[in-house]
Amino acid sequence: PFYDENGYAWYTPIKSIMAFSSDDIWFEAGIHWNGIEFESKPLNINFPSHANKMWGSSSSDFYIVGNSGLIAHYDGSGWQRIESRTELPVQDIWGAWDKERSCWEILAVASNKYLNEGKRLLYIEDTRVTTLPDTGLSWSLSSLWFKPRRIYYVAGAGIYPKRKTDWNKPWYRYPSGVVTRYFTNRIRGNRINDVFAVGAFGEVVHFNGMSWRNYYEETQLTIGTYYGLDVRGNRMVAVGQLNRNGVILIGSH
Repeated sequence: PFYDENGYAWYTPIKSIMAFSSDDIWFEAGIHWNGIEFESKPLNINFPSHANKMWGSSSSDFYIVGNSGLIAHYDGSGWQRIESRTELPVQDIWGAWDKERSCWEILAVASNKYLNEGKRLLYIEDTRVTTLPDTGLSWSLSSLWFKPRRIYYVAGAGIYPKRKTDWNKPWYRYPSGVVTRYFTNRIRGNRINDVFAVGAFGEVVHFNGMSWRNYYEETQLTIGTYYGLDVRGNRMVAVGQLNRNGVILIGSH
């Protein structure tokens, strides 16, 4: 697909999508679907990479993250680069409403999944980024999801839960093979008792508030993986690849 990046035309795969409604959908590099047509919202900043992930509260307040520590914010009229203080690829971003503080809590995770070059857990407030303690986390990280002040998950080489926001306490890791056997690419949820994670070889796991269930026998991909995931209501959708073919997995619960 065509998109406009920094004033140049490109034809390249689209790696990330953010949908606020059926007539308000964003694709990386500034393509917006308004329900009638696609319109260009060019990245008029230096952002020389794919947007690995997108998250926002609305079309006038959302973020994109990419390789080389790249983070940018869109305020409804233009883009602004945000200094992350890292050169690591930013793999995922997630935000949720903090009722106690009456604001959005936004976190991102940065890591080179394939080389041990370090890791960063990033706290984003407006256009400022703070690095949070990450003791106990693997260097190979890919995703995160949370409900403010209740439960936080970071995932990649293992799944790491943390209660509330005692950032100085080391992250706990579920023992290998107990919840997942393979690398986790994405973790998402509806509530603290409804969380999914997907990853290598088609592994899908679900937490119901009491225990985790692994659906690998039903969802396995012998030579493939699930990369993306979203959960809405009683439905989960995962996307990935099997050999050279795309795969979409839809589940209801």
